[in-house]
Amino acid sequence: MVGRLLTLRNGVRTLFVEAGWPRTPRDGFVRGGGLACANIRHLGLASKSQELLLLKSQTGAPNWVVVNSPTGRLVLLAENISKHLEVLVDRN
Repeated sequence: MVGRLLTLRNGVRTLFVEAGWPRTPRDGFVRGGGLACANIRHLGLASKSQELLLLKSQTGAPNWVVVNSPTGRLVLLAENISKHLEVLVDRN
C-alpha cells in the first residue's frame, strides 16, 4: 500500500488522517472491495476514530464510506469531518 498521512496538532491533541491504496499487485488489495482505505485517528481518543473505504456509488462516482459506524456503513459528509475538527480544537 502507498498513501499519505496528514497530522494536525492543537496543544496535546493530535488528529491523524491517513489514506492508502494498492499501486502494484504486490501491494495487495483493499478489503471490502474498496478502491482505497483511510483512517481518521485521534491520539488517545480511540472511540472518536473512524475507518473509511473509498467505494464506487451506484452512479459510478467514488464516495468515502465510514466502515466502523455502529449503524452500518455511512457516506462520509462534511458534518462528519467538522466533528473531527471540533474534537481537535476541544469543542466537544
